[in-house]
Amino acid sequence: MKHGGNSSRPGGGNDGCPCPDCRLPPDGPPAQLREKAVPVWCGTYYAQLAEEMGHDAAEECAQAFAYGFEKGITMAMLRPEWAQGLYVKLRAHYLLTHTPADLAVWEEEAEEICRTIPLTATASPHES
Repeated sequence: MKHGGNSSRPGGGNDGCPCPDCRLPPDGPPAQLREKAVPVWCGTYYAQLAEEMGHDAAEECAQAFAYGFEKGITMAMLRPEWAQGLYVKLRAHYLLTHTPADLAVWEEEAEEICRTIPLTATASPHES
């Protein structure tokens, strides 16, 4: 998956590429997630991953992570009751092996993401 074009093609064009990322502008939300949010989530882990697996493999992992996060946001907006139910189950699962204080990092990471990519809603999630 190449965002904003496939550099292996002459001129870096994305003509005819079926990949959803290739049909998006290069500076849209997926690029922002990869470039700004993934380092917040992964911390030094991303650098370690790049060192152990190579830059391309680490970038692929970051893209997959960002893609999953993007899908999670979509699910949370379109089916908030389901997303909240999953969050409750996920938290209960984590509390089997962690303390409530251990999960405080979730709030810290959420706040850091909001500072890193400041956004406000400009339309209803169901508007086109």
